Amino acid sequence: MRIELNGGGLSTAKAISAFQDDLDKLAAGVDGAAEGFKTVKNNIYQLGEDTEELKLAMDSLQRRITAEESRSEAAKTIKEKAGGFVDLAESVDRQVAESISSGEFAGSMTGAWTHRATELFFDLDGNGGGGKKSIKDLRKEIFQYYNKPDTEPEPQPDSNKTSEGERVERNRKAVFDVNRSDFEHYAGRYGGNQGFVFNIYFPDDFYKFEKQIIKYHPEMAAYTDEQWAAYFTKFNSEGCGYIAIANSILVEYYDKPEEFERLFGFPMYDENGDLNFDMLAMDIYGKYDNYDPYSGRYDASMDFGQEDGSSAGYDPSMDTSGNGMNLDFQKYYMEMYLQDHGAPIPDISGYGQSLTPADVQRELDAGHQVLIAYFNGDIYQPDGTPAPIQGGHAMYITGVTDDGKYIVSSWGNQYYLDPNKSFPNYGSTRLEFSTVAF
Repeated sequence: MRIELNGGGLSTAKAISAFQDDLDKLAAGVDGAAEGFKTVKNNIYQLGEDTEELKLAMDSLQRRITAEESRSEAAKTIKEKAGGFVDLAESVDRQVAESISSGEFAGSMTGAWTHRATELFFDLDGNGGGGKKSIKDLRKEIFQYYNKPDTEPEPQPDSNKTSEGERVERNRKAVFDVNRSDFEHYAGRYGGNQGFVFNIYFPDDFYKFEKQIIKYHPEMAAYTDEQWAAYFTKFNSEGCGYIAIANSILVEYYDKPEEFERLFGFPMYDENGDLNFDMLAMDIYGKYDNYDPYSGRYDASMDFGQEDGSSAGYDPSMDTSGNGMNLDFQKYYMEMYLQDHGAPIPDISGYGQSLTPADVQRELDAGHQVLIAYFNGDIYQPDGTPAPIQGGHAMYITGVTDDGKYIVSSWGNQYYLDPNKSFPNYGSTRLEFSTVAF
């Protein structure tokens, strides 16, 4: 292999110094944005602190300030690390220049060293040949090496996939980011997570969700903190089906954010820049929880169960455990939600469909989405740790492994499900599927 140089060495230090200047500008700009938000916040304080809407604006601004200050700190950290690399680059440049000036490589020079176009060639691998590389190409290779992604490169598109299948697959990989799985802190973002309610630490952060629910149930404006706590806990207990619907909608609209906001009335991304799984799932839940598609009416007692004791003393507003939904209800809620918002309604298969792993893969290749209801069995973390499912649990299938296991999104994390395993100690293990074709 041959490397092409001029008398200034690799000139890497000069290039990275320019990069540092850019980082200085970035940090200054981010600091300026944070200061701007603080100014707006102070102005709002002067307007009056007792107004509820102003308080909400204050909370939103504080989150933006925190985010901008975090970006500023990150930029400064990058600049500090780049400084160490500049020192190394200067040392390498100096050594190469000294070697050239001392005549160590004089036999390989093509002309006077001081000439602007002069280039030096020397053989690193001793093969006497190889491809000549320009300084520009060498810098590019160095940059790519130090900035290569941590993940493996994307595989080439499967020849079995339709163009729609490729589009949906790109969206699915973006929505279900395996790098966002977080089993330790219960805050994964591999798809939606009905447990998000347990990761909200400030009561005011619940307000935006409460406001969305009150839109459908005005009587809930009088709820106490205890009643709201019961409501969100109930969502956590039965929200898996609503999360699966939200996952499906976000996969379809991921590459159409403007259309998403126009149809559903809120941005696809929340104030932290994350996909708005939580708001979408709560919006569907607020409208359709305890809505009976068979009778066509709302019935708060639908959540009543054995764990609630006597029906005589049952208070729906303090119920913390729901009864979930079957795939028929899920189909109905998804169709009605999309219809009510003027969105195209997909072709959704009904309750109890049976599919093999090969069937599921064909559906995915065609650009369809597959939801699953799994009863009485274990699903597994990537490291093999089991998570027991006793009763029913709705999930979104993100892929199929070579050995026929389903890759699923559950509680915002990636799990594996083996369709060939049964768990008689849990009860009757079974799988039911629903396909969604937009």
